[in-house]
Amino acid sequence: METITLLLTLLFTLLRHPPREAEIRGVYFAPLFLCVLLGMTAAWGTAIALSKANLFHHFENPLLVFLAFTIIYAVVFSFLLVPA
Repeated sequence: METITLLLTLLFTLLRHPPREAEIRGVYFAPLFLCVLLGMTAAWGTAIALSKANLFHHFENPLLVFLAFTIIYAVVFSFLLVPA
């Protein structure tokens, strides 16, 4: 629960004051790290939804589909969160 609170605090901090680097308890991360982490979480949710809808059997390699969703979501989040 504490990790989720830290990630949400970091997300809202990025939205209000976009830094060049994000800091969690003295450790600096590139903003792209948060975008990839959010992308993996969104891809995981999408994979669960596809699995529950019984749609994953249509894909040849579900792991590559998960990777593709991760990349797509990470790019979308990077356009939304990282300042140009």
